[in-house]
Amino acid sequence: DVILTEWGDAFLLPRLRALAARAGIPLRLNRDPHDTVRTRRSRSYVTYGQVVYQAGGQMLHGRWHIDLRNSFIYSEGELAGLLEVARLSGIPVQDQARTSTGTAISSMQVQQAVRDGTLIPWQKSEPEGFKTAAQLILTDKGGLTYQPLVGVYEQVGELDFSSMYPTMMARFNISPETIGCACCPDSRVPEINYSVCRKRRGLVPRVLDHLLERRMYYKRRKNETAGVERDLYNQRQTALKWCLVTSFGYLGYRNARFGRIEAHEAVTAFSREMLLQAKEVAEACGYRMLHALVDSMWLQRSGAVREDYETLAREVTRATGLPIFVEGVYRWLAFLPSKMHKGVGVPNRYMGVFDDGATKVRGIEVRRSDVPAIVETTQHAMLRRMFACRDLAEVRAALPEVLALLEETLVRLRAGEVTPEELVLTTHLSQEVADYRHNTVQAITARSLDRHGAQLHPGEAVQYIITDRTAKLPDDRVRPYTLLGSDWSYDAETYAEMLIRAGETVLELFGWTRARLTRE
Repeated sequence: DVILTEWGDAFLLPRLRALAARAGIPLRLNRDPHDTVRTRRSRSYVTYGQVVYQAGGQMLHGRWHIDLRNSFIYSEGELAGLLEVARLSGIPVQDQARTSTGTAISSMQVQQAVRDGTLIPWQKSEPEGFKTAAQLILTDKGGLTYQPLVGVYEQVGELDFSSMYPTMMARFNISPETIGCACCPDSRVPEINYSVCRKRRGLVPRVLDHLLERRMYYKRRKNETAGVERDLYNQRQTALKWCLVTSFGYLGYRNARFGRIEAHEAVTAFSREMLLQAKEVAEACGYRMLHALVDSMWLQRSGAVREDYETLAREVTRATGLPIFVEGVYRWLAFLPSKMHKGVGVPNRYMGVFDDGATKVRGIEVRRSDVPAIVETTQHAMLRRMFACRDLAEVRAALPEVLALLEETLVRLRAGEVTPEELVLTTHLSQEVADYRHNTVQAITARSLDRHGAQLHPGEAVQYIITDRTAKLPDDRVRPYTLLGSDWSYDAETYAEMLIRAGETVLELFGWTRARLTRE
């Protein structure tokens, strides 16, 4: 049996068990009535500068309980993807559903080490090698990121390397024990000059060889099948994609058993070299590079169509030895400017529509989790109208309709015709409630919920509505969504500013700045 829940770990199962115990009614969640529910404690942790809260686990015997709100792998690859990763990692399904893909990769590496007869470190103990300031600047650069040329363009091709980092780790034999070997002094990493062993296959590449081959098989089968079978193959390859993505990060993770920062630096050095080679091939073929970001390029050439970009992809693959594919050709694409420095491009802030009607949006309000629904839905409606246009001339002709969508929402907002659900903002706590010292919206909301008996932890999400941003009393500025009464009100002008900013995001390159939107 498989039991799928939402909030089952944090609320449903603990609450059901508590109510059953209070009423004296047996609640047989396990198939074996003598087994107890296996639990795991909740925790808060910091990852990539953000505080994350993970609810505790409620795991059953004889049945699988999977909480859709507490499983990254299931959210990405559904049940087929989860089973694929659990089988390869050797981690029980319920545990794998609640752990990271990094833990899965670590388990696969340990299995490989056991098969190879390699000693497994109890915990990571090898420190980073000493570097001078000049060496650190040279080696610690990360992937190559260009500054995009701000503007709107037509017939732009996007080329993406397929699983670039794990592919390079496998191809160039990058593993903690192969970097800095003394037996292969002529095998060097570009720019940073580390030696890489050619005589023995590294542990990390041996793990990745199998994952890469398996994912390519699933992708090929996905393209050859249809319906449910196609979906199953897609779920499996998606789950493996996240394992492969994580494998690179784990090379530099401070607690990884088989991690080493020099191996991590070697991967990024190879990636910079490969992207530069791809750029040179493209420019030699007459293409203009508008933007490049780690493993992707956006190119333009007068009169170029998809077949031309496919030909270019084959040339780049031949030159670099890495597979690169045409993600698509855009009807039109906009690289948006920085909010702080107008005219300066932002690497991951763009929007566009492909020639098959698919869209791609990065770094703007519809992609963010901290904007209210009224802003997200309005901007989405504006983009939908713009993306329906076949070229920039049609986009400019459609601007009155796009502006009308924004104006309609502003009128409704100022007339008091919106619902609380449209105005809710979500934020995450960065610390314990008692540790907040200033009256930020997180602090005000958390304190109010705490006074009403809520048990909050760092990393948990809280929701609120802005009632009066300029009020002197902190509790009058925002109100928790769950404590909203029938006498609720909201700060219409604050929400109007959010809407206008979102409108400016998609319209600024067409001449509609925030000042003009506010004025007209």
